[in-house]
Amino acid sequence: MLILALIYFITILFVSYKNFAWGLYSLAFVLPLYFLRPQIGFLPTTILELHFGAVFLVWLFSYARQDWVRIKEFLQNNKLFSWGLFIFFVASFASIFVSAIASLEPLQKIILATGIWRAFFLEPIILFFILVGRQQNFSKMKMIWALLLSAFLVSLIAVAQEIFFLLHWQFPYFGMAIPGRMNSIYTTPNAIGLFTLPVLFLSLLLLPQLKNKVQKYFYYFVILIILLANLFSFSQGAWVALAVAIVVYLFFAGYKKLSVSLVLLGMIVVLLIPS
Repeated sequence: MLILALIYFITILFVSYKNFAWGLYSLAFVLPLYFLRPQIGFLPTTILELHFGAVFLVWLFSYARQDWVRIKEFLQNNKLFSWGLFIFFVASFASIFVSAIASLEPLQKIILATGIWRAFFLEPIILFFILVGRQQNFSKMKMIWALLLSAFLVSLIAVAQEIFFLLHWQFPYFGMAIPGRMNSIYTTPNAIGLFTLPVLFLSLLLLPQLKNKVQKYFYYFVILIILLANLFSFSQGAWVALAVAIVVYLFFAGYKKLSVSLVLLGMIVVLLIPS
């Protein structure tokens, strides 16, 4: 596993050096691979972190200096956001030590919390600034396609799980955390919606770019698979999130009366449901 992880890291390093945009697209594509956890010496990591590390190193040594001007300009033009991000970053860093206050093994708790902080806070913030700095050097539409294809594959596994479940066959790769609820590559069914539904709505930006029937049919097929995967996960939270997202999208798309009507209808339905 260690050798494969190093080969993967070197491959992404090479790809990102030759074409940094494709390093970013591939990073978006492999977002679900955080569950693959190789061990490098005493340091536990994930395939996703190795991928990010390779992209970050190429950016740091090849583009960071020239991108800093654009990043600095962004921070100056968005001061409220910048201060909010700074406060958020400081609070997240402080939480590492706060988490160890009542622990019987504070050092071990701090080490564990640092790993979580690195993956959930530090690396996403760094990636955000990389995207700000490189925003004129990669295609936003290709980035969305990479995310959509990733969500499609995750959803396709969930649909395959459902087919195997209905046929009473043993699915050969990923087991169900909760019997009857598909979870794809994740350990919980809810994770499917948390990843795929935001990508689904982001993918609406692709619609004006679909130029022929093949592209349109493929896009609609992908959306169908994603919706089926969420249906088979039986995640109520996912469908509530989907409904809210639809209302928000309609509101900002100019259908304000329709969105308000849907909100009122939803409130009436909730009130009529027996407690």
